[in-house]
This record gives sequence, structure tokens and C-alpha cells, in this order.
Amino acid sequence: MAAPSQGDVSIADFHAYDDETKTLHEDVRIYGPQAPIVDGEPERRISQILEPEYAGVTDTHAYVSLQEANAIAVVDLATAEVTDVWPMGFIDRNVVPFDPSDRDPEDAPEFSLRTYEGVYGIPQPDTVEAFTVNGKDYIVTANEGDARDYDNYTEEARAKDLGDDGIPPACDDASFADQLDDANLGRLNITLEMGLNEDGTCYEELYHYGSRSLSILDGDTGEIVYDSGSEFEEVTGELLPDFFNSNHSESNMEGRSDDKGPEPEGLTVGVIDDRTYAFVGFERVGGIIVYDVTDPANSTYAGYVNNRDFSISMEDSVDAGTGEEDLLKAGDLGPEGLEFVSAAISPNGKDLLIVGNEVSGTTTFFEVELKETEEPAEPAPASAFTSPTAGTRPLLTQSSPMGGPAMKFSWATGTETVKIPSPCAAATPSTSTTPCAAERPTTSSSTGATATRFSLATGTTTARIRSRFAAATSSLSLTPSSPVLLMRSSTTARPPTRSSWATGTVTVKTPWSPSAARPTS
Repeated sequence: MAAPSQGDVSIADFHAYDDETKTLHEDVRIYGPQAPIVDGEPERRISQILEPEYAGVTDTHAYVSLQEANAIAVVDLATAEVTDVWPMGFIDRNVVPFDPSDRDPEDAPEFSLRTYEGVYGIPQPDTVEAFTVNGKDYIVTANEGDARDYDNYTEEARAKDLGDDGIPPACDDASFADQLDDANLGRLNITLEMGLNEDGTCYEELYHYGSRSLSILDGDTGEIVYDSGSEFEEVTGELLPDFFNSNHSESNMEGRSDDKGPEPEGLTVGVIDDRTYAFVGFERVGGIIVYDVTDPANSTYAGYVNNRDFSISMEDSVDAGTGEEDLLKAGDLGPEGLEFVSAAISPNGKDLLIVGNEVSGTTTFFEVELKETEEPAEPAPASAFTSPTAGTRPLLTQSSPMGGPAMKFSWATGTETVKIPSPCAAATPSTSTTPCAAERPTTSSSTGATATRFSLATGTTTARIRSRFAAATSSLSLTPSSPVLLMRSSTTARPPTRSSWATGTVTVKTPWSPSAARPTS
């Protein structure tokens, strides 16, 4: 087969928007360093500002993310013409909560989702994929966020820096003006290019990078039919309570809350048993989150897996001189590219998810398996306890027992441990060691039913309830595919490695040749 020539290549450009034969929506972000001036006007100002990031393709169209511009370009493949540019809009943080601080409080940050009036997230999608349901095209986006930061230009600042170094202050009547301390919005990275009042003297709104979510758009109109809202942070906050919004190179608590949170970046879509799933990689905290998008407008969380060993913090390992050794044990760090391989073409006859990780330098093959969904247990009777999240999703708050609910998630039992002040604490004599009868465990937590325990020391009731996220995780399993989990390139001159989740060990086999690490078909 002959290689294509230049004459076989068509280029879709944005020149019609420069020439004003087409008009951009006002919410498409055109900003940044000035393009070269020709005859007194910026040369191809819009074309140079719109930076294509990623493309999702159907038989007829390509949908291209313009990340910094917060938009999706639609390209007709038959004519190589950009037919439209859809703005992604903004996420109202007075409606969709998030955790904006890595110092809430300083030196002991806690997972805490909250809302703020006048604050907006800019989705700024990175990866975009197209998929079809019942003959209709949809686009799913991983809303990572990104700032322009060059030697001669930066748009980024922390919210607490408003009013300093020539930056206009927050408007006196801005709803967030008294919330710019480190424990609230002060540490949040925002853009200086949006939010100014009409005369440009102060900021009446704040806009931060990324919406920490995935969105699904109608492939015909660009209308957003679904957004996952705060669920990415809800899931990771619940399932990774000690490493919520951790960085990838360092294991920490809330290291990225002030920036882009879990930072969804990589994305792929696959069909399993006639159902369509979106797989999204979290660049910073790591792991893959899965959504069932079979009914796009009513998409649902389906599972999350993270094989990272948080006991290994690579920055500390490098400082200690054990970086090379510890990297082999750390698991996957910084998932970047994802690819779904259907069972029909898979070398082992099973559905696979392949993930490339830029920080650990690993490539992981996951086998994707559907399981029967277990029904969550009924909540405990009111006489036993009153859940602070009854009727909603249980969230981990890490509060002290007497200061509010504290919760802990158990992978082993799929339950939440909830501590709340006990109504029978005052009624229990100080010399008694017998809890209230209503507080005694009546069923086993391992069955998914409720178990309760009363503590005289803290005056709290510990109640275990079935977790919404655990039930969803049990319905879709991602497990390492044999024979290789962590496979290193032959250029590293190291043997391939395989880690075991069951034993927490890494297996190294020698001697080694590149062919030995390849799955056989």
C-alpha cells in the first residue's frame, strides 16, 4: 500500500472566523497574547488562539476539543470544513459543590464539598470521544481544564491575590469577597481573563479551570444532555479518604484541590453486552472511573478502580535515593491514554481496557467484566440511628465524632461506617458498660445490612450502611489482565514486572526479551 501524498490531505481551518464570514458564540474564549500585527490588524487572531487538543470521530464528523477556548469544533469530514464551534458553558458552583482548598485547615486538610455563589468552573475538555446510541451520535468529554502560561503572559493567579501586584481586587459587593482565605477560595487557581465587572475595576465573578466532571453532548446540536457534576470528587473522597485529590508524583491529602481536583484527562468508550461505557482516567489521584452511558441523558456511575500504592510517594523516594526501586512498586501514576479493546478482537477473547501512564511509565491491561448488581441494604430503623445523609449518597467528611458525622468506607464489606452523636449517651449511666438495647447489632454488616455499635468514650453510635458507590462498583469489575500488569519497555533494560493486588508484591522474571512480555493471540 502506497503512502498518502500531500495531495491526499485536506486541512480544516478556522479562517472563516477570522474573515468574519462565520461568527463565534460569545462564550468561546478568545484571549491571550496578541497575534502578529499585519496592516494594523492581528493576523489570523482566532485561528491562532483556537488550539485543537483532541478529536472524536464518527463516519461523517470529527468533534475536536479546543481546550483553552472551552469549546468543541465540528468538522465535516467529507468537505474538511469546520461547520460549527460549540461553547461548553460554565458550571455554577453555587449549584454544583466542589472542594477548592488544600488548606482546609492548613496542615490537616479535610474532604469537604461546598458551594460558593459567584464562582464558576470552566470545563475546558481534553479528551473527547464520539459514540452512537440508536443511530444518534453523542460526544463525551473529560473536563480537565487548562491555563495559558507563557514566558511573556499568564492568565493564572490564586483568588487570594486579587488586589495585589496590579491585579484588580474583588468587588466589595461580590458574594465571595469575604471567602478569600486559604481554607475557602483563597488558594484556588483562577483565570484573570474572566469575571471583571463592566468597567474592569474589580472582579464580580471567579472562574476556575476544569469542571472536575464528564459531559455528554448531543452530536447534532451541541446541547449538553448530561454532566456528572460533583460525582468525581464524591467517589474519590469516599473511596480514597486519606488521599483525596492527591498528586501523582506525591502521595498526599488534597494536594490538587486548589487546582483541578482529580483532573480527568484520558477517555475512551466501549460496548459490553449491548451497553455503552465511558472510561475516564484521573491524571493526578490516579485510577479509572466508569460510567454507563447507554442512555446518555441518564448516565450513571458504574465503578472505579485504582491500583496505585499510596504508601509510596515518589517525590520522597527520589529524595531518598530509592526512586528507581520504588517506581516498580508504586502502581500506575498519571493515566494519560486509554483504549478499549472489545472481546471480538481481543487476543484473549475478553474485553480489555489498556491504559498508558505517563508518570510511572507503565502500560496496564485491564480485563473488564460485568457482574450481577447487588441491591443495597435497607437503612437501619430510626430507633438505631439517624443517618446524616439519609436518602442521599453517603459522603466522607473526616469530621471528629463529636463535631459531626465521620465516615469510613470498607472495600471488604462494601459498607460505610458512620459515627453520630448517640441519643442514648446522656441516658446511659457513667458506670454502665451496656449500650442501649436499640443500639445493639442485630445483623451482620458483611451481608450489606446495618450493624450498630455504641461507644461510651465518645458518646457516639457507629452504624454501617451499604454504600451506593460500593454497589455500583460491584456491578463492573476491572482486574489486571494476564500475563502483564506493569510492563516496561525493552529500552529500560529491565525485566517485565507484574504486581499482585492480593499479596502486595511485584514479580520480576528473568531472563527477559521483549517478546516474552507480549500477550499471545
